[in-house]
Amino acid sequence: MTLESSTKIIPLIVITSIVIVTIIAAAFAEAQVERATSDVANSKALKLDMMVDDLELRLEDAVKMLKLAATQEEVKNVLFANSVSEKFMGIPPDVDPVKRQAAQNTRSTYQDFDTVAFLLPNGDVYLVQPYEAQKNLPRLNFAFREYYQGVIANGDTYIGEAVVSAATGHRVVPIAIAVYSDNLSSNRTLAGILVGALNMNVVTADLRADPFGVNEDILITDHKGNIVADSTERGETSNKLESLLYVNDVSKALQGSSGSGVQTINGVDMFITYKSIRASTNYWAAIIVQPHSDAFFAVNTIRNQSTMTVVLVSIVSSISGYFLFRSFKSNSTLTTRLGTLNENLKKQAAQLRQLDKEKEEFSAMITHELKTPLVPVIGYSELLLDGTLGNLTEKQKQKLHTIHESASSLSRLISDLLDARKLELGKMKLLIANTAVKEMVEQCLEAIRLSAQLKGVTLSFSPSDNDLMVEVDSKRIQQVLNNLLTNALKFVPSRTGKIEVVAARYSDGVDTSRHFVLFTVKDNGIGIPKEKQKNLFKKFYQADTSLTRNVGGTGLGLAISKGIVEAHEGKIWFESEEGRGSIFSFIIPVISRITDSTVISEANQANTTTVTAGETN
Repeated sequence: MTLESSTKIIPLIVITSIVIVTIIAAAFAEAQVERATSDVANSKALKLDMMVDDLELRLEDAVKMLKLAATQEEVKNVLFANSVSEKFMGIPPDVDPVKRQAAQNTRSTYQDFDTVAFLLPNGDVYLVQPYEAQKNLPRLNFAFREYYQGVIANGDTYIGEAVVSAATGHRVVPIAIAVYSDNLSSNRTLAGILVGALNMNVVTADLRADPFGVNEDILITDHKGNIVADSTERGETSNKLESLLYVNDVSKALQGSSGSGVQTINGVDMFITYKSIRASTNYWAAIIVQPHSDAFFAVNTIRNQSTMTVVLVSIVSSISGYFLFRSFKSNSTLTTRLGTLNENLKKQAAQLRQLDKEKEEFSAMITHELKTPLVPVIGYSELLLDGTLGNLTEKQKQKLHTIHESASSLSRLISDLLDARKLELGKMKLLIANTAVKEMVEQCLEAIRLSAQLKGVTLSFSPSDNDLMVEVDSKRIQQVLNNLLTNALKFVPSRTGKIEVVAARYSDGVDTSRHFVLFTVKDNGIGIPKEKQKNLFKKFYQADTSLTRNVGGTGLGLAISKGIVEAHEGKIWFESEEGRGSIFSFIIPVISRITDSTVISEANQANTTTVTAGETN
């Protein structure tokens, strides 16, 4: 192909390449945005699930408490119905003290009840505990209330619509239980109705205790759509309840549905996550409301950054294509010079790739920002798994276990990245303390014992001295041991694998005034090829990338371990033969000379030499 014909084809190739690169970059950016959007929606749904589960348990506990009280003889017996009067809005305070004490016991046992009342079958108030609430009642008969009519209709339990208590001013939900004078299933006689006024301000306080986002509001409505609890101060000073039936998703939740959507409220697009709450024979609604712009602020940031990236890729591709086209249009007499220029461009491209790599390593500094949101994820999942926040189903436990394991794995990866960066900058702090060697090693072995048993790997530990002590940062030395043990466990064979740990006194034969402790981790794994050994302690280096992909790993563990050991004025080395296993060893001074708790910098690390087996005694 002649130079002239090439110049005609090249523009088409360049334009096609630019279009393809731009499309790929745009597709990748859109995938990132969709993933972030899904994460936001899933996070809100999970938060709402936990809140709804907690409230349903609270309602169930309240119903159980009232049903238990309804079986007591002192509650079923109505001895002084003739003493009911409008003067006392029920019976006088000194009449039927046994039943009044039973009501008080129910309040004391379940303290979320504002009041506990007993109504006669015709709806008249028999008593309310405390009596102060009874004497302040606006009327004697409450047969017009929904909860009374609900119990009369179903003969059992009914959770009524929320009201503002005239006695306390709180938003309360009446839970009514039918009380029968006998337990026979047929021809039962209704003795009265036991009513507990559940204080929803307690639920509101729980909502406000949880962290929530910018302009995010969490609300709960009863089956009539009235707000009974919210994370703001909406309606707390009003004697009327605000209705949310104008919110479409609330109506959906009241019909038993769950999901999310967007609705314009007062001219603002709101992102709404909704879920139904089972309340006896009815459904309540729980929603999380947040302006769409606030809910998806991070997503919009990613979208803007992705757009800029696509634009930059297009510009760079266009500029590159332009210069490429110009190079093909140059006179044939410049062919030799273009060859030289090509070589220079290759070198520059290699330098740019190296610079890009260094920039990527530098960007690892910001990964600590990723660890902050993992703390509540791990913490709350542990609280949920151990039952602190309530009982869970097995399915919920399995899902929470997956969340906990994934978050913990990501947290460990972020910690490794941060440790590597700290070692580079010489900013890792050491907390030196006198530490028992045997206890330190045994803790590390215990951490992997279950994994070793599942794989059929034998663990052994041989301390030369049970009372051997060493001045180290025990957490960091255990990190080194954990890295070595984890690597060994990854690469030893199943069922026949062996890992041996030795800790003993050691003398390097050079500085006779100092004594050391030698730690050795020996395995019968696959070993390390000789040509790969010289780079083993470099960051992100993996001796067998194909196998490492299967067993996991980032190539940071040994680099971090080397930095920690050298920070303790120690040395680390290894012996390995492919197919016969590896022996990793390191020594630490028994008495530390580190006084300022700082570690060596990267510049000092450059002057150290990795000790191999041939350089030791």
